[in-house]
Amino acid sequence: MSAPAGLPQYDPQRLLNSQPGIITVIDPAPYRVQFQNAAGLTKFGDISNTPCYEKMAGGLAPCSFCKLPARSDGTTAEGARERR
Repeated sequence: MSAPAGLPQYDPQRLLNSQPGIITVIDPAPYRVQFQNAAGLTKFGDISNTPCYEKMAGGLAPCSFCKLPARSDGTTAEGARERR
């Protein structure tokens, strides 16, 4: 995918890795981690393809506050909770 003429082209991986906050992409059906930016890798190590609730929250099942099931229908993530 290239940028329109005259506009800079951005590398999405580089852009996400430049963010100081943790960015994690999770597949909502199996709750498996699909992507982590550099901050996430530093905090949790490489947890690709593992359930987020196991490695990020130390649980045996999805978190009670998890918004992923409600979001898999394409609705907005408004109200999703951020863990710190």
